[in-house]
Amino acid sequence: MVEALESPPPKGLVGLHCSGGIGGCEFAKLNNIVVIHEVTRQPTEEAIHASVVRFEDNSLSSPQGARYFITMRPGHNEVKVRFYPVTPDRAENFALIHDFRADRTYRLNMFRQRNTDASASLLSAATPDPLCVDLLENDKVLRRFCRPFDPATGLGEFLEQRIAAK
Repeated sequence: MVEALESPPPKGLVGLHCSGGIGGCEFAKLNNIVVIHEVTRQPTEEAIHASVVRFEDNSLSSPQGARYFITMRPGHNEVKVRFYPVTPDRAENFALIHDFRADRTYRLNMFRQRNTDASASLLSAATPDPLCVDLLENDKVLRRFCRPFDPATGLGEFLEQRIAAK
């Protein structure tokens, strides 16, 4: 049984949610714990026993929202997330190592960074927009990673971009 828990996370812990894409997203791993099984798309026994996986309180009313979020101890944690930006059948894998702070709520949000350059060539205009993931802390973007489309391979790596100070 997965504990239903609303945000914010329990005192002294960190909450991490994910959003974005057509088919939503799910947490693959937290450090060495497999959180959501890739085939069944259900929480693993290991994640349930470690009390890291939580049921989103609004997931039943949101058709494409993530069903689960995770809680973790503060400090350096490695998180692996599967996003489904095009279809619920094809995952894009994203990994992040971050120094998470206690009593904070974070969100990983995947989106397409739209090209607004009207003078772009026909070839660059036909290239898919970069796929990006923002790490937000209480709706403030802390880090952004984008994966530009490489015409030679069709693939690219997620690279961290500089966030403009506001």
